[in-house]
Amino acid sequence: MDMTLYLFGWRWPDADINRAARRELPMPALARLWGLGRPARVPEAGLAGWRTKLAGLDPLPEAPLLLAASQPEPGYWLRMDPVTLDVQNDGLVLHALPAGSLPAADGAALLDAIARHFAGDGWQCRSVADGWFLRLPQAPAVTFTPLAQVLGRAIGAALPQGADALHWHGLLNEIQMLLYAHPVNDRRSAEGLPLVSGVWLSGGGVWPLPQSPAGLTDGVASSDALLCAIQQAAGLPVTPLPAAFAPPLRCAVLDQALPALQAANPVAWFAAWQALERDWFAPLLAAWQAGTVRSITLIAPELGESRQLAAGSRWCFWRRPALPEVRE
Repeated sequence: MDMTLYLFGWRWPDADINRAARRELPMPALARLWGLGRPARVPEAGLAGWRTKLAGLDPLPEAPLLLAASQPEPGYWLRMDPVTLDVQNDGLVLHALPAGSLPAADGAALLDAIARHFAGDGWQCRSVADGWFLRLPQAPAVTFTPLAQVLGRAIGAALPQGADALHWHGLLNEIQMLLYAHPVNDRRSAEGLPLVSGVWLSGGGVWPLPQSPAGLTDGVASSDALLCAIQQAAGLPVTPLPAAFAPPLRCAVLDQALPALQAANPVAWFAAWQALERDWFAPLLAAWQAGTVRSITLIAPELGESRQLAAGSRWCFWRRPALPEVRE
């Protein structure tokens, strides 16, 4: 069998941490696989850009895709992610709420408050497993910045842009004031929990889609909800990502290090890569050396590089173990 792995989360923004990773992370299996593989260039893209290219839809209609995966409804939809906004020197800085930190009852109360407040504008809000969604009577005359591009940054330059930009800036401010005065946030503040101080709108599009997305035609295992939604909308196979590599798995997307990267937590980031070494790279290397896996393709879109290992690559003694290198 052949195996393809897509790797995300290696490009830490701090060059010193990247150098420390290559120097200090004990990852002999990944180093052997990457070092032995025949190098090739691939289009450089982060996870968001890679999904967009994979789907063949730009901009990617994230909201209708995610909603259709569990509860398809016609209309124009936006993602409406609850976020924390902190006042810093350069303005309001956006942070994602920690996973599982917003109880369902609290989320329902906040979303209901938004829905009731804007009911006269024709807003309809939905909550499903993959987050909050907003249906508008028609597509707005603005563009929205993807959430992943704003995490940990000041929101000023990323606010909606276009003919109705000022109107939408005012709506976002209105939501911030509505949430600030909500009893849920009063209680969270008293308990020392991060406030739900705003929402971030992005990923707009119409369902049904004007055209079907493309995807990974041979199927893929992934924990990424949006990638799974793309595969589902394309009518292509997708399975949950297992805890570790084991045949007959043929293709997987490994993005377990991304949450720590987005949270700027280098300790958790190191731990995530060590877990991937133990659960994925070491057993994959063993399977390749035993002949259970015939060939391996490692693809790191963030670095714009891939490595291809065939059966004969075992004898390429002149190729030395090496971890992926980030060009600075």
